[in-house]
Amino acid sequence: MWQDLRFGLRMLRKSPGFTAVAVLTLALGIGATTAIFSVFKAVVLQPLPFHEPDRLVVLWERGPKHGSERDAVNRQLYAYWKEQNNVCSDMTYIWNFSYMTRKFRLVENGTMETIQGRYVPSDFFRVFGVEPILGRTFVPEEDVRDPDPMVVISHHFWQLSFGGDSDVIGKTITLQNHKERRPYRVIGVMPRGFEFPSSCQIWLPGGVFRPPPKPVDLGRKLDGKGHDLLVFARLKPGVTAEQASADLSTISARLVERFPDAWFGSEVDVIPLSDEISGDLKTALWILTGAVAAVLLIACANVANLLLARAATREREIALRTARGVDESCGNCSPRARCWQRSAVCWASCWPCGVWTLWRR
Repeated sequence: MWQDLRFGLRMLRKSPGFTAVAVLTLALGIGATTAIFSVFKAVVLQPLPFHEPDRLVVLWERGPKHGSERDAVNRQLYAYWKEQNNVCSDMTYIWNFSYMTRKFRLVENGTMETIQGRYVPSDFFRVFGVEPILGRTFVPEEDVRDPDPMVVISHHFWQLSFGGDSDVIGKTITLQNHKERRPYRVIGVMPRGFEFPSSCQIWLPGGVFRPPPKPVDLGRKLDGKGHDLLVFARLKPGVTAEQASADLSTISARLVERFPDAWFGSEVDVIPLSDEISGDLKTALWILTGAVAAVLLIACANVANLLLARAATREREIALRTARGVDESCGNCSPRARCWQRSAVCWASCWPCGVWTLWRR
């Protein structure tokens, strides 16, 4: 094997131009394929870092009567779904506001850094089936208006700001949100990889922003206004997205029938969470992965053509070696054996001889 390796390196050194073109061609194909496949694996093949992620769905309100095909969920409708549904084992939400519920300023050593965060209810982590590695998450008693200032932090934030200190529980960080600047007590650290949604680094109790939706009182008039919730649900075992959509749409239709003038959507779209996150990107990645695989095949074909062309330039040399019945470039061939009868070891080291003999035959 070492003799074959030395021979191959010697042949490459003798033709630096050929070697450079072959290496660059293969590097282009392999590099593009590796880069795209890493994204493809992360988005399409790798499961979400949640417990039983195939049962997690996103709920969207749809009201054809009002021209709404895909809308955030009304607070009253969410509470009604949670009370009446037969298909979801649990349900939670986040507020559908852009800057106010996502951007926080971390005040540290006299400087301010913008980080991603979310106000979440106490059942948020339970729905996704994720437990903290240190401390705890929020409890139902903390789903109140203006609860104690507390925060759950991500694993990345814990490592970056506290150096992975196991005594982080009880320490404080100073945050400035849309209201004021105040210290928040750390009560929990989430496991590595959980930063949902959208690279979230901290989670605060939802009551700091707004109290959770109250149970629906059908005795008073409901207007159906205030579509500001992004709703996530965990389906019961064996329940499909289509069954969940039918059940929740029936519940919505009952509310619409009781309050025909209200802005409630009469239909519900139930989208698997993995499809909601990847969206149209999944189809594009399939196409792009196929394209770069074709590029790799073309690169390999080009290098094979270069090898054949290089072998053709040695026609006289190979013809002489064939006539003599021996290849002096290595010691693997029997002096009396013809080229096409030689061992696989010889073919691996003397590929021009093998290729040329097959072409001549």
